[in-house]
Amino acid sequence: MRYDYQKVYEKHSSFWKGKESVLTWTSKICTAIFAFCYLALGVYLLCTKQTHEVLFVGLAFLACLICVQVLRFVCNRKRPFEEKISPLVEKKKAGKSFPSRHTACAFAIATVFIPFCWFLSLPLYLLGCLLAYARFALGWHYPTDLFGGGLIGTLCGLIVLI
Repeated sequence: MRYDYQKVYEKHSSFWKGKESVLTWTSKICTAIFAFCYLALGVYLLCTKQTHEVLFVGLAFLACLICVQVLRFVCNRKRPFEEKISPLVEKKKAGKSFPSRHTACAFAIATVFIPFCWFLSLPLYLLGCLLAYARFALGWHYPTDLFGGGLIGTLCGLIVLI
């Protein structure tokens, strides 16, 4: 059976029609939670004089951003709303869809939490999946953009932690 992105998207977007603000706010709130958690982890590590670990946590995030930017430059994939669908919420940014930066950063942050606060990692991964779904349902990313972002974020977090 062939995967038909347009049909899958239309099925999901029809459920969310009239409730677009829920998805938009989900994306914003999830992004803010990840930023807060990342900052809180950095402050905690500095306050507990784990400066070496702060460096590694920072390197994981920096590596993630560099990988995403390089891939976005090389691939310059069009966004779904540029080619196939009408998004639930208009977005002006064109191209550079693969990989999703939001998803990559979310998964990198969830991964670096493992050695410091492991019991928060699973909820952060779930929150990352929610963020990814919101961005798919809004029509801003293809599922492969989101999967690629999650994979890159996780790998960048793991490589720095190993």
